[in-house]
Amino acid sequence: EEDEAREFEELNREGKDEILDDVFGRNADQIQERYSRQIRQDELDEMEAAVEAIPLQDRIGHSMATIHCPDLLETETAPRLFLIREEFDPVKAASRLVEYWNLRVEIFGNERAFLPMRFDGDLHGDPSLIRMVRNFPNFRTFLPDDAYGRTVILSAPACDAEEFNVFGCNTWMKYIWYNVHIALRRPSTILKGIVYIFVGSSHFKLDLFDRMKQKMLVRSTLCFPVNIRAVHYFSLNHTLQSLMLPVVKFFMNQELRQRIIHHIVSSPDEMMDCARTCLPDYGIALENIPTILGGDYELNLNWLQEEVEFEQQQRNTITDGHVAPLAMEEELIGGELSEVILSLLS
Repeated sequence: EEDEAREFEELNREGKDEILDDVFGRNADQIQERYSRQIRQDELDEMEAAVEAIPLQDRIGHSMATIHCPDLLETETAPRLFLIREEFDPVKAASRLVEYWNLRVEIFGNERAFLPMRFDGDLHGDPSLIRMVRNFPNFRTFLPDDAYGRTVILSAPACDAEEFNVFGCNTWMKYIWYNVHIALRRPSTILKGIVYIFVGSSHFKLDLFDRMKQKMLVRSTLCFPVNIRAVHYFSLNHTLQSLMLPVVKFFMNQELRQRIIHHIVSSPDEMMDCARTCLPDYGIALENIPTILGGDYELNLNWLQEEVEFEQQQRNTITDGHVAPLAMEEELIGGELSEVILSLLS
């Protein structure tokens, strides 16, 4: 905490204001207006040139994607998404895009990385993932947008930390990647960003802490084409978090590290009081705070099933004479797979 405070004080006034604007949502409307402009062709050309300038051995994932799934390069990872994220800097946008595809291949493997990011595409054939989302739907779930139109994602603790921790790093990451891509279907997420709320577990044990999972989580967060505006972390185990959080923050860049708001509490009741008192100051209304944090909002634990049903409908959608993005690669997926997945999730 002292290190972050010192780091913040060393920033210039513009840097401090940018962080506070993000955390409190003070600049949401200006950001949307700034990012909504038309992307110029010369910016796209410069970004393409910047990608090509990266040594081939450092952009293997992207190069493979141009061969195996060129359509996804224009839909799921459209250059405009990365240009918006990097405030129209083509070199930074190219670097983020290349890192995204390198990591996507690392997590999903050559067989699945180039399928559409949907539950019967990239995520097909992973029974461990299906079991995880069925047993732990709170691991990543959506809350209503905050007062500034920003996407809010909740990560709630697992009741059985040991059972939850049996899932491997790649299973965790697939769940997280799919969750973020659902968010990226919404223009407001691209333009205004994401606010995360993490609820720490009092049952978590230090020997369950996995550095690799945390490192991969941060790497993924830093390559997605979306801004993380704020991260609220409610900690019920201060001794543990004092040991764990510095490790996690070590993998972060300054931009992300300075947007973490750490709410230290000593009991579930105190956590609820803290959430009800603090979160409205950041634009999250009481009626949109989940009941597990003392608010009024009942979590939708069927969000994943609804998304699979949505994807099932979209696969057969035809737009302007072309197959919609979610209908691509049908021959690789199998027509009845969604029904199988839905039965497993129910």
